[in-house]
Amino acid sequence: MNNSSNHQSNTSPPPDKIIWSKEVQELTGLSRTTIWRLEREGKFPARVRLTASNVGWRLTDVQEWIRKK
Repeated sequence: MNNSSNHQSNTSPPPDKIIWSKEVQELTGLSRTTIWRLEREGKFPARVRLTASNVGWRLTDVQEWIRKK
């Protein structure tokens, strides 16, 4: 009997890919200013702080936003 399917269900999914502002702009067709405004209004996925000076977005969050748009 093969237990590989049982083992697979116990593993966690891979971490979500983080994308930079330039890629978010390319995927959405929005400017950096528009992304910032929509985020402040709660109409765009929140950024993720990576370091004190770097932020990114979860790719799946941006893709979901695009899908619902």
